Amino acid sequence: MDILRKNDPYMIPVKMLTVEEIENTTFKKDTLKSGELCAWKWTDLNFETNISRITKTLYNPDNNMRNELTPPKTTASICDFDLDESVMNLILNHKKNQTTSKPMNKTLFTDYHDKNFVFAHDNGYPFIQKIY
Repeated sequence: MDILRKNDPYMIPVKMLTVEEIENTTFKKDTLKSGELCAWKWTDLNFETNISRITKTLYNPDNNMRNELTPPKTTASICDFDLDESVMNLILNHKKNQTTSKPMNKTLFTDYHDKNFVFAHDNGYPFIQKIY
């Protein structure tokens, strides 16, 4: 999907970033690993300061819904980092959608996993980095 630049007399389309491009440009430079991203919980994000806290990673050796949150591999990985406001707005919209669908999903899934993961399946379990 393209958007138009404001104040451009020729209205040249500007390409919007894909999820992969956002991950590669925003997350890679801050060395956020996929397991850390999958372990994100809403409490790790501060929408007022646009800061994320990395304190855990998702460990899933069997590639199934059973997973374990563990500390990152190195203590240097435990950190705070800034996220661009536009990325935080995308995540905030995702939170609104997730909050809206959560009550219905709790009734659909008897084993609903209510642990407040940012990136979770409809049943509440976090996405697994080996699959995605």
